[in-house]
Amino acid sequence: MLATEFKYYRTNHSRLSEKYPGKYIVIKGKKVIGTYDSHSEAFNKTIQTEELGTFLIQRVMPGHRTSSTKRHRFSSPWCVAHAPKKYSSKALHE
Repeated sequence: MLATEFKYYRTNHSRLSEKYPGKYIVIKGKKVIGTYDSHSEAFNKTIQTEELGTFLIQRVMPGHRTSSTKRHRFSSPWCVAHAPKKYSSKALHE
């Protein structure tokens, strides 16, 4: 359930804050695979190459490392299962 991605964000928050302040980053595994100015841009670009539920979109807020950071829509299996049909992996690749 994206535990690896979330842990990577929390562990590397300071470094990510310096490199990507205010940006929306896409994390897959232990790697940043994209940086964007908005959540919608991050989501729309990433779903073109990655399957829903396999990546985390996180806004990097310098100085705002908290014990629970908001996970954005479509970042968990529940969200993927309940995503609008137009965002299903099958629909995206037709």
